[in-house]
Amino acid sequence: MGNSHTGYALRPEGTLWAWGDSEDGQLGNGGTGYSAVPVQVSGLSEVTAIAAGGDTCYALRRDGTVWVWGSGTSGELGTGSTADASVPASIPGLTNVSAIAGGSETGYAVAR
Repeated sequence: MGNSHTGYALRPEGTLWAWGDSEDGQLGNGGTGYSAVPVQVSGLSEVTAIAAGGDTCYALRRDGTVWVWGSGTSGELGTGSTADASVPASIPGLTNVSAIAGGSETGYAVAR
């Protein structure tokens, strides 16, 4: 799974790893530099699905919440801000989600 310049890997135990570009915080590790090797996305566990779009990544946790980081320029983070985020943040009001998808500067969630 990946977006325009960043790759993501979901491990069986529910941790998420990223590598590549992080100009807008896409690695989710608090930085904005590049990484040629996978680094763990900060603060996420029990992830069951990921989706990426543009320069943003979405993670669905086992509890049905959706977490997001990366570019927020067009409001695609869903947090009420257009600022970028270099660490995952929960999207307010999204609970009981069963599936996620990412598009260019947009994200999607399906409720249970």
